[in-house]
Amino acid sequence: MALLSKRLLTAIVGLPAVIALVHAGGGVFLAAVIFLAAASLWELNKMAARKNIGIYFLTGAAPVFILCAAACFPGRRPLAGFIAALAVLSVLSEGVCRHKEDNSLQKSLFTLFAFCYIGIFSSQFILLRNLWPETALDTFFGRMPAGEAAFWLTAAGVWASDTCAYFVGTAFGRAKLCPAISPNKSWEGACGGFLGCVAAVCFLGGRVLGLEGFTVPAPGFLEFAGGKINLPLIGVLIGVFAPLGDLVESWLKRFFGVKDSGALFPGHGGALDRIDSLLFAAPVVCAYLSLL
Repeated sequence: MALLSKRLLTAIVGLPAVIALVHAGGGVFLAAVIFLAAASLWELNKMAARKNIGIYFLTGAAPVFILCAAACFPGRRPLAGFIAALAVLSVLSEGVCRHKEDNSLQKSLFTLFAFCYIGIFSSQFILLRNLWPETALDTFFGRMPAGEAAFWLTAAGVWASDTCAYFVGTAFGRAKLCPAISPNKSWEGACGGFLGCVAAVCFLGGRVLGLEGFTVPAPGFLEFAGGKINLPLIGVLIGVFAPLGDLVESWLKRFFGVKDSGALFPGHGGALDRIDSLLFAAPVVCAYLSLL
């Protein structure tokens, strides 16, 4: 009962804050993403310390924040590639400098993993929110930037996937999905989450966010699609990759022997516990929409 009360209180306080931050965009949204990335890196480092590994924060964490900031600017893709290459060089250089430490190789490799997992993936939140900055859509909530609508569609798909998987799995779950990593997840729950995600994305994208039939301003490589957003395809992408992101974080927690990544959000765990599914869903949706 106490846990449920904490969950409800956190949701009541946190949801309006999330809505405000995403809607504000710009520097406000960037600061929120950097905060989540920093908290997630800190949680990863604390978990890794249980295995005497850890993260090189100077060479590993700094590029994460720079990469997120670079995502706000035009021409960001060449800059992002340069930052990623510089991060790899910096981490490996620090590993060489610390070669006398017994765990230098493990720390270097884990730092590179943390940069990719947190840095590259979380920067996609900003890329997705900033898509088509000059275009606005007529939504149920009024005029909304197209990038913001795309971000909310992705977040809603992740939420629908998690929620439907939980309720279907609780009611009908029999066949274990991956018991060695997450004993409570079932194939029935996974199927329920997938179907619920596709249905939610199609309904919200078409009836609420005004993305059905939306043609992107500058068609890209997938010109055969006419530049039109395919909502069922987005639902499928989120329905596949969101639970994969959750499994990856469960795999990490199982390896390091922890129940939650942290306690930043009372009743909900740490920052990484809250964004694990979105870390995988946002990049694939952003990639699809960018190619489109």
